[in-house]
Amino acid sequence: MKRLLLFTMFFLLSAVSFSQKLSIKVVDPNNIPLEQVLIVDKDQNKIDETNEFGEAIINKSKDVIGFIKKGYANRWIKISGSEQKEVEIVMDYFYLNFEEVNAEQARPENALSIDAVNIIDYFPFGDNILTLKRFKNTYYIGVDSLGKEGVRHEFLKENPRNLFMDCLGNMHVVCAEMVYQIAFANDELIIIDEISKDLFNILLEPCVAQFGENYVMKKLSFGNQAYSLALFEKEKDPVMFYYQIDVVSARVAAEEALKLEFSVRSDVYSDSMQAHILELRNFIRQIYSGENPDINLDFIMKDVKDSQGNTRRWTEQMAMYKMFTYPINIRSFRVGNNVAVVNYESDSLSLYTQQGKYLNQVPFNVPGDIKDVWQDISNDNLYLYTRDKGNYFIYHLNDSTGETKFLKSTREIGNSKAHRIFNEFLYYLQIENGYYKIHRIRLPKHGA
Repeated sequence: MKRLLLFTMFFLLSAVSFSQKLSIKVVDPNNIPLEQVLIVDKDQNKIDETNEFGEAIINKSKDVIGFIKKGYANRWIKISGSEQKEVEIVMDYFYLNFEEVNAEQARPENALSIDAVNIIDYFPFGDNILTLKRFKNTYYIGVDSLGKEGVRHEFLKENPRNLFMDCLGNMHVVCAEMVYQIAFANDELIIIDEISKDLFNILLEPCVAQFGENYVMKKLSFGNQAYSLALFEKEKDPVMFYYQIDVVSARVAAEEALKLEFSVRSDVYSDSMQAHILELRNFIRQIYSGENPDINLDFIMKDVKDSQGNTRRWTEQMAMYKMFTYPINIRSFRVGNNVAVVNYESDSLSLYTQQGKYLNQVPFNVPGDIKDVWQDISNDNLYLYTRDKGNYFIYHLNDSTGETKFLKSTREIGNSKAHRIFNEFLYYLQIENGYYKIHRIRLPKHGA
């Protein structure tokens, strides 16, 4: 199951005046005309679609238009401000195969190192790297090649925090208040769309996979103790097909919430925990299914006081609550035409069809604790990032059999961050002369 999700960031600049027409021809990488390619405006509203010859004629009243077809990476072009009357669009495939390279003795190498520039975030694709960087307190976005910086595009909207690629392959710049969808027309950065951070958290970030007009969306409950997946089909109610709850952390969170409640009563209402012993006992008894609550009650009553015996403020209680409510250890990914759910609470991998139907479940096992699950978007391979006896390791996870294969220790790359795997290379940020630079190392051969 290999697929290459390539988001194409370079576009042809074409346009005449608003009153003129633009003749468009859309072809695939082999120069074969593509029919039924959806032509949309920047809000993805339909303008037209190509005929059996891959052709369409549109009015030049739009500033930016896009091209969408299942199985191909979306394309965007800017059509205002030019006298061009004809344009040919080449749409690249989502899915390509790469030859495997045996590089067991590979050494780390610089992927992109720019003097006096701090790289904040990045996305490798093909032989290029999309970068978010800062130079002298100014933020830039660029499409760089391996080892060489490309054109810098100054980003003036807000101070950006990170890059994000959605389940459609569109790239976004995430800021504190707003999120901006970006693309490039020749040497110009285009803001395709912008939405609030709240809408981003509801509509874009939770999307796991897109199959035609259907979407698979993940959801974390308040406190991050329950994880679910639902299928959203057009003109139908969402259908939940996966649900899992982390019982242990949910119990801890309930205890912390209880402490917070009584701490607020004490600080705000001059109330006290001692005045509600019976209520507290009943609550804890529910949490522990009728078990004797005396020990837990004693623990909670003592824990709301600091080392000097003073009652902790409710803000401190909230901080403790947040510490105990880490996200449940589940990750989900699109793998080919299926959805893979990696549950490292129970060390199992489940596969579901694009209709949300259960296919199978396989167990897996690795030494130590699993810290995260990664995916190589160029071929859908899954990887486990683990910690064992103070060291960190990377394993390949076979999504069909559950078989795991040790690939490498990260000891040689030292203190690094922002790890990404693309085309079986491990990319990472590492401090060099006081700035974060992009390095990479080829992973050992491990198959599909």
